[in-house]
Amino acid sequence: MATYTNTQVAEIFEVERQTVLRWAKDFKEFLSPMANPGDGITHEYTMEDIEKLALIRDMRKLRRPTDAIAAALMNGEIGTPPDDVQALSFLGSDIIPPQYQKRVEALEKEITILKQEKQSLYEGKLKSDAKAEELREIIKQKDEELKQAYLQLGQFKK
Repeated sequence: MATYTNTQVAEIFEVERQTVLRWAKDFKEFLSPMANPGDGITHEYTMEDIEKLALIRDMRKLRRPTDAIAAALMNGEIGTPPDDVQALSFLGSDIIPPQYQKRVEALEKEITILKQEKQSLYEGKLKSDAKAEELREIIKQKDEELKQAYLQLGQFKK
């Protein structure tokens, strides 16, 4: 039975690894035990998991709430994974020698950390940009108040 890693599933659905992990956590009761094995153990997804994740992905794209997705999964609904899923099956973690598997996992963790740092920097920039825009609006408002004050002063001089 072919299984897929978080990285492979993320590539299949063109999402971040963290998204796959969140889906696996949010819909744990509908996925195989290997999809949520516990701390320090590599997540592995079966083809059945991939089909369920396809449904989750499709419903998330439609902005469906978690309870609606859970109800669909409870009813046995599945999604259609992309056609290229089978092409990845030869890369299953069961054929990667352990010394390489550990290195791959370490690199995946490093990449995840770097992506999180990048996201934090991006979010910080967005907050900075929003604050700058807020300050621009305040300055604009205060300039207008000042202009009105000068106009009123001009009226008093007459």
